Formats: sequence, C-alpha cells, structure tokens
Amino acid sequence: MIRLTSFQAWQWRNRFAEHPVGVAQIEIDGDWRAEALGPEAFAALAQAFADVDADLLLQPPGGLLAAVCLSMQRRKYAVPPLAGLTEGGFWFAAADPVYASVSAGGAVAFVSGLAARQAFTPAEVAANRRAESARLRAFERIDATSSAA
Repeated sequence: MIRLTSFQAWQWRNRFAEHPVGVAQIEIDGDWRAEALGPEAFAALAQAFADVDADLLLQPPGGLLAAVCLSMQRRKYAVPPLAGLTEGGFWFAAADPVYASVSAGGAVAFVSGLAARQAFTPAEVAANRRAESARLRAFERIDATSSAA
C-alpha cells in the first residue's frame, strides 16, 4: 500500500522547475515493485498515460504517481510536461495547488489499487481513470461553488 504523507505546492522558480509544481512525499508498505505488474500492465499504463514521458512510468512507484498526477494536470491546465522523483516522493507541474493536492491523493489511490491487483487490462485502467476523472469533476464543482460564495 502507498500512502501520501505530505503535499506542498511550490511556486515559480523552485528547485525542481521554473514552473509551479506539486511535491508529494509518500510511504510504501511492503516491497512493492513495478516488475510485479508485468509487461501487459505497463503496456496498459503507457497507453493510458501517453501524454507523459514513458520513462517516468518505469520508475515506480514515485515515477508512476508523478506521471498520473501530471496527466491529470495536463487534462485541465496548460502545464509543461515536467515531473520527476524526489527522495521519498515525486513532483509534477501544477497550475492550481488545491487541484494538485487532490490529484496527488487520487493518484496514490489509483496506483495503490493497481498495485493491490497486480494484474489488470487496458480497459480496467481506462475505467479507473474515468472514475477518478468523475471524482475530480465533482471536486471542481464543489470548489467552484465555494469560490463563488
């Protein structure tokens, strides 16, 4: 299991990039390794997250988490394709710190779920992405309502 232990939003010209980023720290229970997912799983992930650097997917779990978060950010905002690993975590380009924090939590849940299964199809990855997108859209509606008040 993977847990998000902290999240910070870093503004312009930070130590990771010129662009604002989200920086997450994670804890991993057990010996979770990406190799356990198998080549079919990586093919499904590479297809689902084609908008990010495939090499990032191969650096799990932090790289996979960074790729998922970056993909979420890029679907909503025009952010550069920047993401990477930190000691004990990952970072990704982020335009909105609140949305970035929610994205990090969603990515951890998504990757933890995949890791628990360790065998999944491209259709299952797509279904999980749709469910996560629906959750994020619900958050956006709540956020828009609270911002208007």
